[in-house]
Amino acid sequence: MKRGCFRPLRLLMMLTALLLVGCLVFGIVCYRLAVTDNIREKYTMTETDDSFLWTALKSAVTGKEFEVTEVQLNTYLNKKFCGSDKILQHIRVYSHEEQPVEIYAQIRYWGQDFALSARLDTSLNAEEGIVTAALSDVKLGELPIHSLLVDSILREFAEKNDNVTWYNGTLLVRSRYQYNFDDIAITLRLTVFEPSDGIIRCQTNSLTHELWNALKQYVLSGKASAAIKELLQDSLKAILHEGT
Repeated sequence: MKRGCFRPLRLLMMLTALLLVGCLVFGIVCYRLAVTDNIREKYTMTETDDSFLWTALKSAVTGKEFEVTEVQLNTYLNKKFCGSDKILQHIRVYSHEEQPVEIYAQIRYWGQDFALSARLDTSLNAEEGIVTAALSDVKLGELPIHSLLVDSILREFAEKNDNVTWYNGTLLVRSRYQYNFDDIAITLRLTVFEPSDGIIRCQTNSLTHELWNALKQYVLSGKASAAIKELLQDSLKAILHEGT
């Protein structure tokens, strides 16, 4: 074989080696960017407030609009969705009136802790009882994340939380709940969800009104009359039995 025949083969080997080295360097750079955590103070909470559920419940009785502070919401989110056995380790949101919500978190993925930052656009579909949350500008550390990896993280997060569904790149958070007491059904649903600067304005339907309607339906159905009639009959039998 002529000596000149080795030149294309040698060139191909050199290009392959350079390509492998380039891929290795690229991978190392991406990993270093991903594990960089410059936002720890963003997702670390310095104060807590457990009054979110109590505030929401008090307002739900009458259906009046109420305001949820960032501290109340972040305390609830951390207790509800974060834990050592979950993807989310810490989470904190900052709400704005004319800009997307800022979200900062620490997640555990592939056995490694990452700092996550993103923008969150939210909208409420009161009729369907769903708050839609769409993430954008997602970063792990300093590394912008491709939508395919974001979808994978969101899908896994939704699978581990009963109130959350992942669909077509967005999270669907349930905001309507139904409670059944025998034949009486009471529904609590979110009717207003408006992020503002430092707070989120919320409103639900009136539980008092809901309970009153449920009782009226129960009475009109005739089941209440039958129950009262049966109770009176039992009372009369007991009186007659005592008289004998």
